[in-house]
Amino acid sequence: MLDPRDGRYRFRDLAAARQVAELLAAGVTLSVITKSLHAIEQWLPDAGLSRLKLYPAAGDAVLVEQLKGPH
Repeated sequence: MLDPRDGRYRFRDLAAARQVAELLAAGVTLSVITKSLHAIEQWLPDAGLSRLKLYPAAGDAVLVEQLKGPH
């Protein structure tokens, strides 16, 4: 999910970390987030987390919105 280059994180990495932090703050467990991200990679292999918005759905689910526009 996070991919440092030359020991530095890019803006998209920080945005991904923020989304994960928001999910954790909403009560979504780390195991649910991890499972959901793995499933998203299977469904949308070329999307990249920076092109997605994740929302808490329930304690055991994450909703995904694929963002439009250039990335």
